Amino acid sequence: MHNVAVVTPVFNTQDFLHQCIGSVLSQSGVSIQFILVDDGSTDNSPSILRHYSERDERIKLITKENEGQGIARNVGIRIADAEYIYFVDSDDYLGDGALKTLYQQAKDASLDICSPGVPGHYFEKPLEHIACLPCKSQFIRLSIIKEHNILQPSVSSGQDGVFSHLVLTHCERIGMTSDAQYHYTHARPGSTFSMHLKRHDLIPSIIDEHYSAIEQHYDAHALWERNALRLLNFVSDETLRNRVAPHYDHLNESQKREIFLRLQGVTRRAFAKLSNSQKRTIPPIVNQLLELDTTGPHFTFDPNDSNTAAKVHYPKNENFSRGNLTVCKYSDPMYEVSTGNSRTTAVSQAGSENLSPSKDPAPAPHASQSYDTKEILSKLDFIVNTINNSTVQLKSAIRNGPSGLRSGESELIASVTTLASRLPLVHLAIESIFAQTIKPSQIVLWLSDEISSNAVETPELRSLQDRGLQIRFVKDVGPHTKLIYALQEFGDQCIVTFDDDIMYPINMIQALWLQHKSFPKAIIGNWARELAFDEFGKVLGVRSGRLLTPANLDTDIEQAVRYSPAPTMIGFPYGTSGVLYPPGSLNSRVFEVETFRDLCPKEDDIWFRAMGIMQGTPVVPTNLGINPKHHCITGSQYEALRHDNHGQQQNLIQMQRVFEALDLYKYL
Repeated sequence: MHNVAVVTPVFNTQDFLHQCIGSVLSQSGVSIQFILVDDGSTDNSPSILRHYSERDERIKLITKENEGQGIARNVGIRIADAEYIYFVDSDDYLGDGALKTLYQQAKDASLDICSPGVPGHYFEKPLEHIACLPCKSQFIRLSIIKEHNILQPSVSSGQDGVFSHLVLTHCERIGMTSDAQYHYTHARPGSTFSMHLKRHDLIPSIIDEHYSAIEQHYDAHALWERNALRLLNFVSDETLRNRVAPHYDHLNESQKREIFLRLQGVTRRAFAKLSNSQKRTIPPIVNQLLELDTTGPHFTFDPNDSNTAAKVHYPKNENFSRGNLTVCKYSDPMYEVSTGNSRTTAVSQAGSENLSPSKDPAPAPHASQSYDTKEILSKLDFIVNTINNSTVQLKSAIRNGPSGLRSGESELIASVTTLASRLPLVHLAIESIFAQTIKPSQIVLWLSDEISSNAVETPELRSLQDRGLQIRFVKDVGPHTKLIYALQEFGDQCIVTFDDDIMYPINMIQALWLQHKSFPKAIIGNWARELAFDEFGKVLGVRSGRLLTPANLDTDIEQAVRYSPAPTMIGFPYGTSGVLYPPGSLNSRVFEVETFRDLCPKEDDIWFRAMGIMQGTPVVPTNLGINPKHHCITGSQYEALRHDNHGQQQNLIQMQRVFEALDLYKYL
């Protein structure tokens, strides 16, 4: 299998072919399958194609009768054998190193699509609102296309937009990098785009073919609920503005009626899948289309009218940038994902409303308006978090006398590290450890020796030190710092690690300690999953496996009454909820700093579990789950590992690197 399959349909572009083909063949750093499809050219293009195919074994030349660009691309799709596929038109060309950059960025950030520099407005909104991408931006994970049998419609114009839209319905994360360049020849005389600018009569049939292909795919794969917003944006941005508006003044009443009746049907079908909050984010032009009376003799709807171009107020999204890469994600909770065999797959929203379109555009929310279930749950989560935070702060404020660590478990150490940016808040997490029903004998905060000692001279930290907190300055080794140095100093004792951004419930250590008494040789975690593997036996990410902590704890976070723990070698504990490591539970390679910095610099949980696997130490979960939503310290997340580990799926990348480098498969 190659890294990238490049598919280039060719029809009478002899003047551009040398530059196009040369730009692809000169790409380095990736293995290429170059599929050239001669779509019945009548100029000198066939001779040029034969010239290159006879001299470069990477080229696969296909010659066929003229049937259009979409069908020619489908020929390439069917024979492509690569991780990613990229469509390069024969009158365009690639910038130096474009394929290597696109491939590397896609792999590093686990992207389903990685675009070269395109107009930025595509990536300024949440992923569920992105209707389609330009053809030059479709550097796509090929397995998505193959698994869902996505082909370009045979329609003569706009087929690449429909194709891109259908691919996006199966994507979880896309990105754009300005480090890769694609050079585009716009509206070349004789191009498909130029020819169809004058074919006004074809617009009704083209639109019908577009939506016939879309509806057929949506029905086959049950995509309506999850992609309703995307489809309505496709109606607005791709169809009304790009397909209808340029031709509108040249259409007669019958053609307009045919177009708008077709669009109303699919729009109403998608609108019925929206929740109330989603209806407030649809393009205004869609609301106007829904209200349009197509039974009257004349139409007052004009997609060129400036009144239809009112700005859409998108919800706050989770898009983020890393260097010159912009990653686009879903923002709506209904699009939260679970992991499939080899890549993330969507979980549709349960209990979603089926509402008929209203004649009145959805109003802005106000005090008397009802909210969707997910909005109410989000507000309840905030309230629970506020109560938890305030309770610990109140307990801290009224505490007097000795800390009680002197009466703590002599064999138990609590260990944490933090960043300089979190020092003003870390005392809250530590205070929650002082408040535990079962206390450790020592609590140690490990800080980078690059942090000034004056930074810890705060009233809160001084008070905690007076009550028994120890602060040690050490060489920073990333998040692994919280356990590495504790193992060196307290290797013959049980060590509980905790995070610096969580206010723990008072029974957090109690749950770990009591379970440890029953399973003294096991690693104990308050929240754990099983490791998951794809059909080829390759390990997946840390959120992929079955939840070992009772399932209701994944959202409700209560103690389960009916619960039967069992040691398991494929258990993976989350450090966020607290983990207890007994003496001798980790392999001696745990101290290989350069190794874990190379393999998993931002995922200490992966490294420590790997060391437990090599040592033959199983994991046992408790019946206590701790949801960060309910216990996270407000204001602590501006700098958080989850932005990388979950935002760019670095946990999957690092997990697989560790398993392969240490050959952990043989231990399981």
